[in-house]
Amino acid sequence: MSEREESGFSWLTLFMVTGFSGFIFDLVIHILDGYHSPFLIWGGTIALLLGLMNLLLSYVARRASGKDKS
Repeated sequence: MSEREESGFSWLTLFMVTGFSGFIFDLVIHILDGYHSPFLIWGGTIALLLGLMNLLLSYVARRASGKDKS
């Protein structure tokens, strides 16, 4: 079993949940009202990009330190 600190705050989870929520809420608003919310679309896009950047940086840092998952 890998040693991983699960008690800390996860920025990756925050960004991914925020991004997907923005797109899902925009879809619901579009279905109910026929209107796309630019705030939700841009917010979801930016949050998902930050989440992907966080995922990529943590992957690169893990590879550089030599601590790969088993």
